[in-house]
Amino acid sequence: KSVLSRLGKTPDQCLMVGNSTKEDGAAASLGIRTIIVTDSMEGGTEIPGNVEAMTFDEACKLLGELPDISK
Repeated sequence: KSVLSRLGKTPDQCLMVGNSTKEDGAAASLGIRTIIVTDSMEGGTEIPGNVEAMTFDEACKLLGELPDISK
């Protein structure tokens, strides 16, 4: 939560992409869209309901399609 404050962003303006259901999945509890990359997943194989799962290639494709909200 302090990272969001320092960045001046709200959870809906952020995206967490990682490979750990435990560590990276925690962002979902803050309302941040969270994607777990399944190619090298850590922390178990169960994906929480509020987390998306996709391959590395799928995540890269998605990232290329997202709008630029940095402004």
